[in-house]
Amino acid sequence: MQTQRVLLTFTILVLYVAALTLARGVGQELPPQWIGYTLPSILLCCVLVIPQLNQELAEVIRLILLGIQIALTYVILQPLGEALLLEVLLLMAAAISIALYGSVPSALTLGTFLFAALLFRTRPAKVWDIRVEQAPPRDVAITAVIVASSFFITFVAARGDTRRRRVLASSRHQEQTIRKLVEANMEYQRYALDIEQSARQKERERITREIHDAVGYAFTNQRMVLEAATVLMERNREQDRERLASLVRDAAQSLGEGYQEVRSALHRLRRVERRHQTLETRLLHLIRHFSAVSGVTITPRILLGQGQMPPPLEEIFFRCAQEGITNAFCHGQASQVTLILRADREGFYLTVLDDGRGSSGSIQEGIGLGGMRERLEPYGGTLRTSTMERGFSLHVHLPRNIPYRHSPPPDTPLPPPEETQP
Repeated sequence: MQTQRVLLTFTILVLYVAALTLARGVGQELPPQWIGYTLPSILLCCVLVIPQLNQELAEVIRLILLGIQIALTYVILQPLGEALLLEVLLLMAAAISIALYGSVPSALTLGTFLFAALLFRTRPAKVWDIRVEQAPPRDVAITAVIVASSFFITFVAARGDTRRRRVLASSRHQEQTIRKLVEANMEYQRYALDIEQSARQKERERITREIHDAVGYAFTNQRMVLEAATVLMERNREQDRERLASLVRDAAQSLGEGYQEVRSALHRLRRVERRHQTLETRLLHLIRHFSAVSGVTITPRILLGQGQMPPPLEEIFFRCAQEGITNAFCHGQASQVTLILRADREGFYLTVLDDGRGSSGSIQEGIGLGGMRERLEPYGGTLRTSTMERGFSLHVHLPRNIPYRHSPPPDTPLPPPEETQP
């Protein structure tokens, strides 16, 4: 579209030069009154070309404008004799306008018609009582070569521009499709992770209730047995000894059953906790799936030991890594991403480096980066971004000693609260 606009602008310039040439007296052998209506006709051709700069203009309207321009060109050229430069300029403008018009068959048909009319036209002896001389064959040949060259150069440039725009549109469409697929995949992973965490939390709560019920029943039962035994001991009667022995046996059996129930529940709780994936496992799973969908090569460098990072911080770092990788692909159009996760005595660090297009100006934080800051802020974390010579870098830091300030975001899990009621 940019090429077509440049060519149409050049057409307007050619017509302007033609008008200027005529005004300076190229056709001095022509009557002044003819020049009087020729100049407005050339300027009208300029006006007719200007609306064609709008590529959204309807095909019929463009055809009407083009037809009027060609008709005016014919009317202007009829009385010309020796004014070769003016003739060449006007026919060049008409050829360029035709080459830019509509579909390929339409442009070629109109171009062929213009070229044939140029080669085989004959002027009458007089036009509007003006004696007209036939153009020499040499002038006709020169004009034909220049006009044909203008037409084909414009035709090729315009169609090349059209193909380029189609390729760019197709590329943008593919990019948007891939981006939507990546976002859908990321949403699916988030959903699957949330479902897994929810199921694990529900199982943990169910087992906790079982432990609570078993321990509560055992303690209550033992308290009642002890109270009954205390009463029997205070009576100190011979017939109550058998009853006391039976209570002690029942208490021992009940205590053993309660112990087994609690032990079984604790084993189930341990299996639930073992199903919890470490941060390293989750990140490698994320990287593998993201690379398969997007084609981006992601190199992980994870320097953390198992159990080194508290669970709330693991969730924050996972979300930040997820957002950093997504931004590198969707906004930076990166093909190579490096993810570095490390720890030292001061805290934990996440770095995401990519080879994308970076940012030419100041970085405007959107929902993604803003969400990272919201997750980090309650724990005293910091987020820093920078543009490199080629690419973009994101740095996240969380202190080892968490200066807990506010309530964490809803999707950040915390350890379950301790029960204070029996």
